[in-house]
Amino acid sequence: MEIIKLSKNSEYDEPWLRDKIGEKPELLGLGRLRLLEKEKYDRIAGITDLIMESSDRKNLFVIEVMVGEIDESHIVRSILYWLTEKNMENRKNTYPILIAENFNNRFFEVLYFLTRFIPFILLQVTVLCLGNKDIEGIDKVEFIFQDVPCKGNKFLIEKFRRDTNRESFQKNLIDKLSEEEFSFYSHLESEIKTFSNELQIQYNKDSISYGFEDVSKVFLSITWKRNLFFLEGVLPFHWETKGEEFRYNFSKEEISAQNEKFILKLDPKNGLEEWDKLRVLLKESFDEYNREFGSSLE
Repeated sequence: MEIIKLSKNSEYDEPWLRDKIGEKPELLGLGRLRLLEKEKYDRIAGITDLIMESSDRKNLFVIEVMVGEIDESHIVRSILYWLTEKNMENRKNTYPILIAENFNNRFFEVLYFLTRFIPFILLQVTVLCLGNKDIEGIDKVEFIFQDVPCKGNKFLIEKFRRDTNRESFQKNLIDKLSEEEFSFYSHLESEIKTFSNELQIQYNKDSISYGFEDVSKVFLSITWKRNLFFLEGVLPFHWETKGEEFRYNFSKEEISAQNEKFILKLDPKNGLEEWDKLRVLLKESFDEYNREFGSSLE
């Protein structure tokens, strides 16, 4: 396996990279995107590499692709293409995406400054040759798109990935849970949201976490596997045991405590029957989390 330097390769060049992204927009890691136009010509702006939109049609992405190091020409063109699309009548939220092999040069400081005013999404691409060929005799390659370390860029990328992960997580649950089980999950999610307006939600494909922004420790994470919900949360301060029963009346087979966390195994089929004691546990867990981290929000 080796890195293909696109700027020094006549076979894998800029048009090739642009076409691959157009064929598989999911490579960018920004959710489900749909290609609208490729090499769109405008009399003033010139030729835009790619224009895509999000699956909900709320966001438009104007994409400029280059190989090698980022340069002033592509930065200016990216801004010009973005302004052209943004200023069109009835345009949705519009974002310029700038893709290059390397952002580590003097122009990165310019881009860092521009992200204060322009919602740039900056992606650094690496192409790997995997050392084998497909059935047509063409080298198999892998694309790696990395976030360029820039605060505004990080915020936008995380936003689009969070939205995508939410869709994937919910679809995964809908496909696997019965109507009754999914109703319990929705009930649980609604209850948690009443604890605080400051709770942020982080979705992954098979799990969901709740916590305060800029706090690495989460209040609660919920994972779905083997037809069970696993809830892992902050241990309440006055956690006690009474023989084989915890004070929340869950059995030892259902709940355990370690490293200042509780882990609760919950069958969604029985969830509503255990709702009252579950609600007490979650509220006391959140109160403990809020005591430790809530002051940082003030």
